[in-house]
Amino acid sequence: MDAGHGPAHNLSALVKSADLLDVVIGASLVIWMAVQVSQQWVYVAERPLIDAHITLTGVMVAARFVQLRHGMPRWVAGVPALAITAYAAAYLSPWGGLLGADLTQSEIPAMVLGGLLLVVATAMVWHAFGITFALLGPIFVLYMFLGRFAPDPFTVPSYDIDRIFRRLTTGSMYGNLSYDVANYLWLLIFWGMLIEVSGAGRFIRLIAHLLSRRFATGPALAAVMSSALVGSFTGTGSANVMVTGSITIPMMRKAGYKPHQAAAVESAASTAAGITPPVMGIVPFIMASTLGVPYLTILKMVFLIAIIWYVSVFVYVIAAGARLDLTRASKDDQGPLISMSEAVRSALLMLVPVGALIFFIVRDWPLLTAVLYAVAVLTVLAIVLRVETSPAVWWQGIRRAAVTAGAFSMAIVIVQLITDIMFFSTLIIRVGEIVDIFSGGNLIIAGLIVLLFGVLISGPLPPLAVYFVMVITFQPVFFELGLPPSIAVFTAFYMGILGAITPPMAPSPMVAAGIAQASFLATAIETMKVASAAFFIPFLILLAPELLLSAPGVEPSSAGHILLVFVTVVVSLAALSFGLVGWLGSVLNMPLRFAFASMSVVMVAGLHEDSDALLWASLLTSLGLMATAVVSSLLWPRASSLEASTEG
Repeated sequence: MDAGHGPAHNLSALVKSADLLDVVIGASLVIWMAVQVSQQWVYVAERPLIDAHITLTGVMVAARFVQLRHGMPRWVAGVPALAITAYAAAYLSPWGGLLGADLTQSEIPAMVLGGLLLVVATAMVWHAFGITFALLGPIFVLYMFLGRFAPDPFTVPSYDIDRIFRRLTTGSMYGNLSYDVANYLWLLIFWGMLIEVSGAGRFIRLIAHLLSRRFATGPALAAVMSSALVGSFTGTGSANVMVTGSITIPMMRKAGYKPHQAAAVESAASTAAGITPPVMGIVPFIMASTLGVPYLTILKMVFLIAIIWYVSVFVYVIAAGARLDLTRASKDDQGPLISMSEAVRSALLMLVPVGALIFFIVRDWPLLTAVLYAVAVLTVLAIVLRVETSPAVWWQGIRRAAVTAGAFSMAIVIVQLITDIMFFSTLIIRVGEIVDIFSGGNLIIAGLIVLLFGVLISGPLPPLAVYFVMVITFQPVFFELGLPPSIAVFTAFYMGILGAITPPMAPSPMVAAGIAQASFLATAIETMKVASAAFFIPFLILLAPELLLSAPGVEPSSAGHILLVFVTVVVSLAALSFGLVGWLGSVLNMPLRFAFASMSVVMVAGLHEDSDALLWASLLTSLGLMATAVVSSLLWPRASSLEASTEG
């Protein structure tokens, strides 16, 4: 190989191509990582840590905004945002006295700076997550000022204007949520994105290729498996679709899936990754901190729920593939595979850091320590294994990981603001009372209200924002219904995931439809069919909390009862998937499809009445219907094929 084109040359070219904003991003990242690592040996007080986190991550996000934008937005929004965050980072640093931070006892400078940071956070959230989420902060701020004129039960107590300003600008950014994100969650997001950048994703693509060559439904199965692996780190359905969908959706289309079906399978699988161990994004770590339990307890709680979702998706994929009569993809269609050496190295780069993080968590290490060591393991392996050797690719990936994690930090500023306002205005108490009145103490009605509210807010909000809004809104309701806090926080966590596939927003199907060049509406409807079991899970959490193994505060049940509930749920929802596809061995007629689908209703009734008899009825009837359909397809295959040709 020409020495002039080796790693040294590539690094030199990268340095020459870097601009001043790259230097700003890199310097801010180094300083913030130094603060994170120093916590292992030096105690950093809560407020200075949050200050450093908000300002330094704000510098990174604002610098990238200026770098990407051109024309008026760059000068009107980007440059002032960069200047404000950079000044705030210096002002709030230990050397802030040089900028006048210690020269006055007045709160006005701090209030002005806090207000400017809120404006910057709103602008950066608008850039990263869209206008809907960004507007929530200003709307709640206005509510704080004007709520005194609102009718009951939404009236805000009459506070002094000075007190409101002081609370919003110097107090709302500080709280447990901001501290947790600054302490370890930012680093966890950064680590999860670096796994893909390091080249570990090549192992996932290899699995997808191998499955698609061996099975007719292989591309769809690959979509489910690869999305589960990758999505556990991102925790966000739409982000997962962008990472894996560009690979799996074209493969499914080549195999014979219709565009909207390919997009729907990817969307459902990517969103399910949010409840797939070992990481599941950042919300479960917040849950563990909120409940005061080890993270391993959260993994146990989600285990059976994840199986229920995935079994339903697998059933739908196999049934839909059989009905479409797919053919196995040829080697020419799938392209070349990576070498064995690269496959082994990328597999190690995927599995070892993940295994290390799980090991550290199981050993009950502090989360910051566990994540720091996981980052160290990933860094060492990436250097030794050299799967991705291009410095330019590494820098682009590090910059993307830092800016993405920083954008979440800006979102947390808005979430913390909304949370503080809901408590400060006492709105949280009154909303809970209203929901309690409408539900009348009925768990199914309460579940419907939770489901509808979660769907409405989760489309425009990231999962972490949904989690906190749901917790502070519905925890009093769950308390009145006699449910422990673990059920409230788990339901809130789950709704942040479910909203990603639910219209009208449905961000996961929206991204998948764009990749597949399919209709968004058709994709969204098909996604709801693929993930049909997902819409029953909120009711399962409320009616059968024993499925959340080891959930704190939940009365223990016998292993036999848990097994009966779990098997009945899985089989009933599998029957629902067969009924929605209209195939089991052959095409199902409409009465039989309706009978298959109705088993899920019987199952829910059995859980609501706490009746093992109804559960057994649902289980045995579902199995009987499946056996009848299979036997019919074997005895009368010609009639089945004729019916398929007329209906398909």
